[in-house]
Amino acid sequence: MIKKVAFLFCAAYLCSVNLSAQFKLPKTFVAFHGLYALPQDNNLSNNFNYGLGVDAEAGFGFGKNMITGSIGYINYTAKNNTTGALSFIPIEVGYRRYFLLGLFADAKMGIGVESIPDHAEAVNLNNSTNFLYEFGGGFKVLGSEAIVNFTSCKNSFGSGSNWSNNLMYRIGYCLKL
Repeated sequence: MIKKVAFLFCAAYLCSVNLSAQFKLPKTFVAFHGLYALPQDNNLSNNFNYGLGVDAEAGFGFGKNMITGSIGYINYTAKNNTTGALSFIPIEVGYRRYFLLGLFADAKMGIGVESIPDHAEAVNLNNSTNFLYEFGGGFKVLGSEAIVNFTSCKNSFGSGSNWSNNLMYRIGYCLKL
């Protein structure tokens, strides 16, 4: 009887070890970045110098593929006092794919909430929530990461429409959970 119980215990233990090796828990991370936004289109670059901000990102996935979500805040400095500052809050979901030696590709889409002072109507931007997308890549080493993305946000004003484009430079820390 004791031999049967010992055998069943050993068999159950070996099965659980084998099953746990096959079922891997998803990888997760939380990242915090400081960012610098450089306007690329005439509408933004004629009225704003650059944007400074922060963002927080979280992700989960298996292997080298990660689903991400992020929220941030960017404040664009005006070239003159009549424009005022532009505040921008991006809320995005995306995909990150890791390659060799810490290199990764990054693509996101979501919404951008723009807020500009009322006296800045000559800039052709409205207080609005619009579709945005971004893509690019980065490098991660020892938890630190640097990312460069091209970001485009649709702006609606008047009878036409326009896209605001930026190069986003992010530097921050990524913590594996």
